[in-house]
Parts: sequence; C-alpha cells; structure tokens
Amino acid sequence: MMPLNEAQWLWGTVMRKAGDDDITTQQVIGKLEAYRIVDTCVKEARNMVNDSWAELEGYLKDSPAKVLLRTLGWFLVKEN
Repeated sequence: MMPLNEAQWLWGTVMRKAGDDDITTQQVIGKLEAYRIVDTCVKEARNMVNDSWAELEGYLKDSPAKVLLRTLGWFLVKEN
C-alpha cells in the first residue's frame, strides 16, 4: 500500500496537471508502477466489464454483433 504522504503528493501532482514536466511525469509513472496501481485499475476494469457482461448477456440473442460487443469490452480493457 502506498504511504499517505506519497499518495497525497501523487494526487496533488496529477490534479495540478503537471504533464508538461517530463521529470514529474516520470516520477508519477514510477510511483504508479511501483505500487502496482495501474495493474489494480486494469484488474478492476476487467471485473467491471465481466460483471456487466454477465448481466447483459441474457438479454442479447446469439449473433455476430453479440460476439463483437463482448470483444469490444475485452479490447477496451486490454488496450486502454
């Protein structure tokens, strides 16, 4: 778990939109990677897509469009 002071720095830095400073951007990315925050977000997004699909699937008839919709959900989590 990220220490509170680092979490506060990270939040404050992101909220100030310091994306024009390459060093600060790399520090933010480093902290996100060090604490596996991105991995956690991807896992949560994957769970959200899977849970939503489980609720939606029964309402859709089997078709190529249904397959494409499911594939779109997987793609969005994987690529974004």
